Amino acid sequence: MSKSILTDSQKRDLIKKYQEEVVKLKYQLEKFEDIILELDKGKVKSTGEKPTNSARRGRPPKAKVEAVKAEPKRRGRPPKAKVEAVKAEPKRRGRPPKAKVEAVKAEPKRRGRPPKAKVEVVKAEPKRRGRPPKEKVEAVKAEPKRRGRPAKAKVEAVKAEPKRRGRPRKTISIPKVSLANELKNNTKLQEVPKKRVRVVKNGYKLSPWDEFIIKALKDKQHVLISKDLIELSKLKAEKDKSKFDLDEVKNYLNRSLHKMANKRSDLIKTKYDGKGFAYALPNWINQTNKSLKKKYQRK
Repeated sequence: MSKSILTDSQKRDLIKKYQEEVVKLKYQLEKFEDIILELDKGKVKSTGEKPTNSARRGRPPKAKVEAVKAEPKRRGRPPKAKVEAVKAEPKRRGRPPKAKVEAVKAEPKRRGRPPKAKVEVVKAEPKRRGRPPKEKVEAVKAEPKRRGRPAKAKVEAVKAEPKRRGRPRKTISIPKVSLANELKNNTKLQEVPKKRVRVVKNGYKLSPWDEFIIKALKDKQHVLISKDLIELSKLKAEKDKSKFDLDEVKNYLNRSLHKMANKRSDLIKTKYDGKGFAYALPNWINQTNKSLKKKYQRK
C-alpha cells in the first residue's frame, strides 16, 4: 500500500473538521446531561429517591470523544489523475480530398470583332468669317510738343583755380643716378655697433644672497654671525614653502660673505666672544677708533 501524501491546506481542512466535530459532540453531551437531570428530578418527586448524579461534586466528567480515524498513508507518489483520452478521428486511406473551389463563371464569348471604345468628340468653336480681330494695345500718352527750339542740357560749370600773381614756380629736375654708381656708394661696410658695457660698482654685482644678508642686518640692527644667517634663511624657506638644503645654504652664504667682506666694502668683519667673525654694515663702525658702536653690538 502506497502512503497518501496530503498538502498543508488539506491537513488544515482535516484539523478544522475534527475541531468542529468535537464542538458538536460537546454540545450534544451537555444537552443529554440536562435531559438526564430533568428525568432524575422527576423520579425524586415521584419516588423520593436521590438522583444518581447528585453524589458527585465539581464539574461533570468530559465526554469521551472518538478519534477520527485518518486514512492510512500510502507509500510512494500519489496516483495520477485519470485523463480521458480524446478519440481521434479515424484515418482515411488515400490522398485527402481537395478543397472545393467555386468556379468563376466566364462571360460568354461574342462573335466578331470587339466593339470600339467610345470617344467623346470635342466640339470645335465655329469659324468666323474675315480677318481675326487685332489685339488691343494701350496707347501711351505722348508728351505735348513745345514750340521753339528744345532747351539745352544744363552743364555744371567747373570752378577754375584762382590765378596767382607773379611768375610761376620752376620745376626742379632730379638727375638720374645709374645703378652702378649707387652700388659703388653702398659698398662701404656697415659699422658694427659697440656692445653696451655695464659698469658695476666695485666690480661685482650683488646676488640675491648678498641682498638677503644686507636686509637681515638692517632688520635686526645688530651684528650677525653665519649661524644666525642660516637660521634666518631656514625661516624664510618655511615661510615661502620652498626646499631647504643645509649644505647648499652654507655654500652660498660663505661665498657671499667672502665677496662682500674681502673683495668689496659692503660688510665689515668684527670680533666677538666666540669662534670666527661677526659681520656689520660699514656705517655701524666708528671712524675715529675703528670700533663697533655700542647699539649695534651682538645681543
